[in-house]
Amino acid sequence: MRGARIDVKRSKGFGKAEGEVLGPAALQSMLQKAIQYLHSGKLAQARELLERILVSQPHQPEALHFLGIVLLRTQCYAEAVLRLQQAVSLRPQWAEAHSNLGLALQQQERIDEAIFHCQKALTLKPELLSTWHYLATLLVRQGKLQDALAALESLLARKSDFPGAHTELGNVLRNLGRLEEALAAWRRAVLLQPTDPTALINLGNVNFELGYTEEAIGYYRRCAALQPLNGLSRWRSLLALPILYKEQAEIETWRMRFTEGLQELIRTTDLTVLQHRQMALSGASTWCNFHLPYQGEDDTHLQALYGDFLHRLMTAEYPQWATARSPDTSRDKIHIGYLSGHLCEHSGAQWALGWLENHDRSQFVVHCYHIGTKQDAVTDRFRALSDHFYHIPGSRELNNHALQEIPGALDAVCHQILDDNLHVLIHTDIGMFPLSTQLAALRLAPVQCTAWGHPVTSGLPTVDYYLSSEAMEPPDGDTHYTETLVRLPRLGLCFARPLPADPVPTRQDLGLPSDRILYLSSQSTFKYLPQYDCLFPRIAAQAPKAYFIFIANPSVGITEKFKQRLENAFAAAGMKGEEYFRILPRLNRGGFREIHHCIDVCLDTIGWSGGNTTLIALACHRPVVTMPGRFMRGRHTSAMLRLLGVTETIACDLDEYVEIAVRLGCDDHWRAALSERIAATQARLFDDRDCVAVLDAFFREAVAKAALANPG
Repeated sequence: MRGARIDVKRSKGFGKAEGEVLGPAALQSMLQKAIQYLHSGKLAQARELLERILVSQPHQPEALHFLGIVLLRTQCYAEAVLRLQQAVSLRPQWAEAHSNLGLALQQQERIDEAIFHCQKALTLKPELLSTWHYLATLLVRQGKLQDALAALESLLARKSDFPGAHTELGNVLRNLGRLEEALAAWRRAVLLQPTDPTALINLGNVNFELGYTEEAIGYYRRCAALQPLNGLSRWRSLLALPILYKEQAEIETWRMRFTEGLQELIRTTDLTVLQHRQMALSGASTWCNFHLPYQGEDDTHLQALYGDFLHRLMTAEYPQWATARSPDTSRDKIHIGYLSGHLCEHSGAQWALGWLENHDRSQFVVHCYHIGTKQDAVTDRFRALSDHFYHIPGSRELNNHALQEIPGALDAVCHQILDDNLHVLIHTDIGMFPLSTQLAALRLAPVQCTAWGHPVTSGLPTVDYYLSSEAMEPPDGDTHYTETLVRLPRLGLCFARPLPADPVPTRQDLGLPSDRILYLSSQSTFKYLPQYDCLFPRIAAQAPKAYFIFIANPSVGITEKFKQRLENAFAAAGMKGEEYFRILPRLNRGGFREIHHCIDVCLDTIGWSGGNTTLIALACHRPVVTMPGRFMRGRHTSAMLRLLGVTETIACDLDEYVEIAVRLGCDDHWRAALSERIAATQARLFDDRDCVAVLDAFFREAVAKAALANPG
């Protein structure tokens, strides 16, 4: 029998007979009555009878077992474990007792022991269907996915329509990377239980990840119709955008849908109504407008619309953390904080290490707040460079790979930041992690900034400054932000020079062709807009030895759609794509360095250029072809090349982009000469401590200005 969490009060309807001796008939009668109470939910009465039995016969196994169930259901977990352990010690072959002991042990986070007793129960009695299901969930928690899969297959072989089993099967298959099979499992779950919101959301999430955005939205809408206050399904049904577009015309269609969806969300959410506010908070805790700026348009208005709504939501829920703050001018140093869900090996925040390392510690105290779950060597570096480092995980990844905010995390982060009494709070990458966006919508420090971890305006009225780059910003850059734009000198960043691969690999080592000119385009797939696919066959038509290398998306479905798009572009030019390009599996940072030693030319994406990847390419002395875009996010590479004085590979239009790429592929001497110039001047890009000195001066000025605006 599977226990449920039911909170009940102790009944006074039965008196305990001290020293009472029960005969066999009376004991059985009382035991049966207790079981009846248990089945009817009268847990207090059941507990009284079972305890009376145990006063008379302390080693009565049935009474111990059923009392353990009652205690489990009333959340008395330690007592439940004790009673159930006594029961199985008296009857080691009792399968149900082992199963319920497993349930109780799990509630105490004793997962290994819980798995042992569930497995013991199933060895004794394989027809305990619920135990198969529960065992699978325990194995998933331990990351033993193959074992969990085997448990679910055993369950479904015995009962193919067991409630919830297909949903859990889909979760396991999803985590094993078998997305199409996961999709089939969740579809089966919805067929069996059409109103199961979990299965509907899972189907929405996996369809979205595979690139079936319309289908995903359909499932989100079905879930929202069943649960109108389900924030996750409502927000995603209104705001979801494709990861990858099939053709250029789709972009405007989806942009209009997003705009209308955002307007509807704002119009139909009354923040003075508690239920509406709770729905909106649950939606905001799983959402950020990550894919919007990859359409290549000016998102300032839409970001401001969303930012204002989110700020009003957070203010309504947390008014104590939404008012203006005055800097503490009595402290002898300025306290600055860095907050991110990505203080690890991730492009969203790793760039900030140079700032941390070079702040003037005679004037500044540095705090770091890591609200993500992942920790690695880069996290250790952030910790070492901080005067105060806090790891407060803000969300966990569910079995379906959706993020779920950890209860109390937002409050814990806010309290810690306020206890630290910061002068300046820097959000490194607003728009990439839901909780960081929520926190940025509050006023936790007198001066609040964001920067290029996600190079688009936050749209939030609570973020005062956007810390950017003089070299990257276009002349009209100020109009692209709701924040006040701060143009730091040169790149505005202090990057450490990437270390070369050691040993340097060969093409043969990496399985790359040795007789072709290799063009690497290594950006995330969502940076590639369909109107620019034609560039690759145009280059190949004029540089016959050209061979293009791309990097896969984490989603097999998105990678396949990107591959199909490229194949269509080559086919339209009368060429076979398979002869001209390859999509490599995902690479870690070391892998990126290795592959750059083996290629000839790098091709930048248009509209959203490379940042960290371009720095790696230039550190390996590889020429990069780029075309500056309208916004800062499309001008990283051109800024770097201008600082190097290597402007020959900066194109002014698509025709020149092709012309430069072709010449680099065909003119070995020119390519080698550019590589030599990059090698000779690359030091200009790295270890720019002067820009950090300018940043420090800005912080001093901004704090002084805030003190005048909000005197304590």
